[in-house]
Amino acid sequence: MNNNHVYDMLVVGGGPGGYTAALYAARAGLDTIVLEKLSAGGQMALTEQIDNYPGFENGIDGFSLAENMQKQAERFGARSEYAEVLRMDLTAVPKLVETSEGIFRGKTVVLATGADPRTLGVAGETELLGRGVAYCAACDGMFYKGKTVVVVGGGNSAAADALLLSRVAKKVILVHRRDTLRATKSIVHGDRTYIAPLALTVFCWVTLMNSIDLIPVDLFPMIAGWFGLHYLRPLPTADLNGTLGISFGVLLLMFYYGIKVKGATGFVVELFTAPFGKNPLLWPFNLLLNLIEYLAKFVSLGMRLFGNMYAGELLFFLLALLGGFALEFGPIGAASAGLGQIAAGLVWWLFHVLIVLLQAFIMMMLTLVYIGQAHSSH
Repeated sequence: MNNNHVYDMLVVGGGPGGYTAALYAARAGLDTIVLEKLSAGGQMALTEQIDNYPGFENGIDGFSLAENMQKQAERFGARSEYAEVLRMDLTAVPKLVETSEGIFRGKTVVLATGADPRTLGVAGETELLGRGVAYCAACDGMFYKGKTVVVVGGGNSAAADALLLSRVAKKVILVHRRDTLRATKSIVHGDRTYIAPLALTVFCWVTLMNSIDLIPVDLFPMIAGWFGLHYLRPLPTADLNGTLGISFGVLLLMFYYGIKVKGATGFVVELFTAPFGKNPLLWPFNLLLNLIEYLAKFVSLGMRLFGNMYAGELLFFLLALLGGFALEFGPIGAASAGLGQIAAGLVWWLFHVLIVLLQAFIMMMLTLVYIGQAHSSH
């Protein structure tokens, strides 16, 4: 081996990702070498049967597929070297990769090191690998179709694999060592405990607030007059103050459900530490940015609902003009006035109900989107 030779590309790892990179590099005319500690394929080489790789009708074992990948890359000029990588200097020019077989130099280094599963260390685990023991539900889940499966762990990977296996297995048993799972809760996509009451609360509240337009304008003043009260009138839903009031209520709901999901301490800590970090010098900037974000969502919700309401009011105005035109120039004239008023009132009422429900739905979806964005961004 010429220690002074400089490759165009060094690929660290001889799994599917590594040999894919080597194949493309070699086909592009680059001087390429793959450094692999054991054998081609990585974890894939330990898999007895692979059925989810395209091009093999009856499946293929992982070792044979890895050999094919290696031969394909080498056919276009890529080299393979079985060596364990000990140290890398990626700041040097050219870059240096120190291995058990010497030092390799390259203009570019591709890291395709793959992953090693965390084993349990129980008796028979190694012997039964690929024969009942697996580390990838997406890869090997179909082998356990209709069977009882045990998933060990309580983190995100274990929970995701358990959900995936629940679609094909007869029964899935999740074993973990704590009293609760460590898997992250998703307020938008996974945790219906919080999304359901939030969606229902916002929808019902906005519907109730906007339905006040269905009440005759003089009803409340008339009732107030019975008790000697004057100048009492309902606030029109198209009023800016009313829409911002609804938005402020939704803002309080966002705070409430944020605290319910993350806990009061977690919510406050997130306000001061996200998104710039936990350095105390950055706390004021984090807090200011988060408050501006909440304020922007509050104003955005109000303005959107305000615009939707005025669109509804314009529609009602056009309906009123249409009804008035029908009464004025109807073929039957005055005899049809009563029926025309009833028809116009019914149409107005139906459209008003539809607009109110549409506004409530839009408000609900915007609120969930904003909360989902805040939950995932931090």
